[in-house]
Amino acid sequence: MKRFLKAVEVVIIVSPAICLPVDALTAAELLNGYVCMSLKANQKYNDWVPGSLPKPPGGADNPPVYRAPSEESERIGYQGGTVIAEWPLNKVNGFIKIIRAPNGQRGWIAENLVVPYHSVAVRSGICEPVVKPDGKIGFHFGVSRLAK
Repeated sequence: MKRFLKAVEVVIIVSPAICLPVDALTAAELLNGYVCMSLKANQKYNDWVPGSLPKPPGGADNPPVYRAPSEESERIGYQGGTVIAEWPLNKVNGFIKIIRAPNGQRGWIAENLVVPYHSVAVRSGICEPVVKPDGKIGFHFGVSRLAK
């Protein structure tokens, strides 16, 4: 009986925290001067990189991120589906300046590979770049308050 009462006590104490909105638990702040964007859908690795090059280690079909706005620049990584871009867009030589989650590393990605953010799962989905309490860059995904 004591175990049962202890379990009920834990549920009563923990359940209000579970019901709080995510923002109340994480206290993330908006990353001003940046917006979420999406990679173009249905692209493969050789669509991102000119020529017929082998995929990067791990075989990801993600586009390269460059240190400077040039394909001759050092590749510093590969970008996943959601991109955090400077706003207004900082366009140089066919590239846009981005910031990478979670470490905040700045880089450049080809402008023709990104489109305004859209959620495949939720038609009225939104994305906001945030800085988490631990200083890491992340995303806040939700539903537009304007959606009806």
